[in-house]
Amino acid sequence: MFGDQPLIDPGILTTLIDRFHAAGGAYDLVGNDMVTTFPPGMDAEVFKVSALRDAARNCSENAIREHGTLFIRQNPGRYRVLNVEAEGFSRRPELELEIDTSEDVKVVTAVLDHFGTDTDVRLDEIIRFLDANPNISRLNQSVPRRWKKFRNENDIPHSKQGRT
Repeated sequence: MFGDQPLIDPGILTTLIDRFHAAGGAYDLVGNDMVTTFPPGMDAEVFKVSALRDAARNCSENAIREHGTLFIRQNPGRYRVLNVEAEGFSRRPELELEIDTSEDVKVVTAVLDHFGTDTDVRLDEIIRFLDANPNISRLNQSVPRRWKKFRNENDIPHSKQGRT
């Protein structure tokens, strides 16, 4: 989970944590952000501290280091990674639910205003709200995202990457 994601669905976090633990140490990183299938803003990772330490020692490129675990994700020959993909209704990569710009603030504020004090809002509820209000979800659709250049299915060879 990253600091620009105030709407993250706790169920996504639970799924990733459960997959990481159920694998019994088979993976260095389990995340849902190696291929964009969830709406951006619902990204999270669970990883071994030892993998992060190793990445910190071996990565010297600042553009890669800025993204925390990017070195791990880009080196599947060195690290074992699993990408958990969104399925069905949750597979909405075109929705932007992160905060990087003033347009993003408008979208997230509209979602928060709609749900009020409810602190347990699930992704499917947010999607239904945005589908019913396309004028809101369009506010940030044309914002360029710097991270997208690092999230290309070709970055992680499928033969080395666990996918579900």
